[in-house]
Amino acid sequence: MLGAMDNRVSEEGMKVSCTHFQCSAGAFSYLRDHFSHNFSVDMSHQILNLNINLMLVVDYYKEACRALENSETASMLGKIQKDWKKLVQMKIYYFASIAHLHMGKQAEEQQKYGERLAYLQSSMDKLAEAIKLAKGQPDSVQDALRFTMDVIGGKFNSAKKDNDFIYHETVPSLETLASVKGAPLVKALPVNPTDPSVTGPDLFAKLVPMAAHEASSLYSEEKAKLLRDIMLRIESKNETLE
Repeated sequence: MLGAMDNRVSEEGMKVSCTHFQCSAGAFSYLRDHFSHNFSVDMSHQILNLNINLMLVVDYYKEACRALENSETASMLGKIQKDWKKLVQMKIYYFASIAHLHMGKQAEEQQKYGERLAYLQSSMDKLAEAIKLAKGQPDSVQDALRFTMDVIGGKFNSAKKDNDFIYHETVPSLETLASVKGAPLVKALPVNPTDPSVTGPDLFAKLVPMAAHEASSLYSEEKAKLLRDIMLRIESKNETLE
């Protein structure tokens, strides 16, 4: 929550936000590694792993898609599973499209014009799949996808024209080209819930321990017994004096 609320306009704000997300991933990791997964649905191993990957954005969408295809996770998520899976798949195609767009730009810088065309074609194909899966999404999402298609389509048409009339390079199959591989750039920051510098002051520090409550209750009971015994003796002596 803190990471999402941070001001991420400035460089310093981005650093603070990233630190908060890393700490959040560390907290989810602690829950996964130190507590039973049977407490509730959100404490299950799959859901905690999803949250960790979400905080770090480490192959999150592919990991999420695999988890959504898992029968156990699907039963946990219920009705939202279908819509969520569709949204995740849309984002996989969209980000793959953007990745191949940049691979095409890199190929152009290296004067590999056939490869550039192959990457741009793949970028358009993946974006077309994302647009299909975006049906039902807000207009802002669909407008953004159409705008991206206009940009990539323009670059593809320009690249195809250049290759047809100038370079005449063979367009290789995408399978023969280097694949785009993700790289983890961040890791979860370990969290120690007993460290006051991390968790702050103990919220229950002023509460009386249960042992003290029990001792106080026992003391009150014994005190009441003693008072009753003394009062009985006093009453007995008073009767004798009368």
